[in-house]
Amino acid sequence: MSTPSPPLYELVDTAFSAADQALFGLPGKYPMAAAPILGAVGTFAVAKGVYSLAKNNDFIYNKVLPVFEKVCKYGPIMAFLAYGVIDPEGAKTIFQNHPVYTAGMLGSYAAGVVAVNQEEKKRENEKARIDSLEGRICEPE
Repeated sequence: MSTPSPPLYELVDTAFSAADQALFGLPGKYPMAAAPILGAVGTFAVAKGVYSLAKNNDFIYNKVLPVFEKVCKYGPIMAFLAYGVIDPEGAKTIFQNHPVYTAGMLGSYAAGVVAVNQEEKKRENEKARIDSLEGRICEPE
């Protein structure tokens, strides 16, 4: 029986190897440390880029991003759990045979949640500020 590869393994492995070589110059020397760091930095940068682009479009910013945020926060965990229920041995094998990939996924997931939480908090603060200003403008003296 062959070992199953994680989803998008070839793409992720190629990107990780290139980033590891470019940033650390020691490919494969410390993969368990580099994978979560690179996964986190990459995911955080992509998430912040998505937010920056979306701020120019009210529909995307106010309607699409809240759905995107829920998918980012809960999607990976639900996918891991679903895979574990559907194919427990396959999931176990991937985690045991691909620890670097697993560490990178965890770093990536954590950074995605941090980026989403930061943006949600910004939006809440912005809404509170606007509501406060509207209250001052609308209140009779």
